[in-house]
Amino acid sequence: MNSIKPPTRPKWRLIYQLSISDDTPIEKVLTDSLAVELEPVEISAEFFQKVIHSIKNSVANALDILRSAGTDFQLKLFVYVPKKIKARNHKRNWGFFRVEKTEPVSISKNRPATHSIEFYLYLDG
Repeated sequence: MNSIKPPTRPKWRLIYQLSISDDTPIEKVLTDSLAVELEPVEISAEFFQKVIHSIKNSVANALDILRSAGTDFQLKLFVYVPKKIKARNHKRNWGFFRVEKTEPVSISKNRPATHSIEFYLYLDG
């Protein structure tokens, strides 16, 4: 009997991490520091702008929700790429998906709410 193996999941490498507060200049930080981290990956300028736009929207939405809750919070951003990127092929496109996680305020441990936004960039195909 032949068994079918599920597709293997890529192993991810964290390339960017940022703790965000109300006064973090998101636009400047992202376009400067994230661009430097993504340069070796060789993504197109158009795709980079899509990622930046999505990150800014996600951060703005999360900040609005966290502020309206009226509690202390931490907002963290993570960007991952596949651990191993095979030879570049101009016909392959990049894609991304987002995962958001919230850990509520822990009164017993005196910790603020933590909201993390994770972006995973991958090569399609």
